[in-house]
Amino acid sequence: MARYRPGPFLPLTPERIGRLPKWAREYPHHVDTFVGAEEVQEIFYLRDQNRALIKLVAELKAEKRRLTKRLDKAAARWKKSTK
Repeated sequence: MARYRPGPFLPLTPERIGRLPKWAREYPHHVDTFVGAEEVQEIFYLRDQNRALIKLVAELKAEKRRLTKRLDKAAARWKKSTK
């Protein structure tokens, strides 16, 4: 019968975890609380949606600048014509 061998890693104990940097201390918690592929899919969907919204905001800002310039030119022409 084969004898159980725990592997090359030492077991996680609160003392050993406490000595790790913050990001490494949080990693086991994130692994334990991570459910699965649905969350990954949602994260990628939200990332893509965020990128699309950022792009849309940039396009809207550019459109606003263009319309503001156009309106300023029209206002200047109107001012000239009323003098």
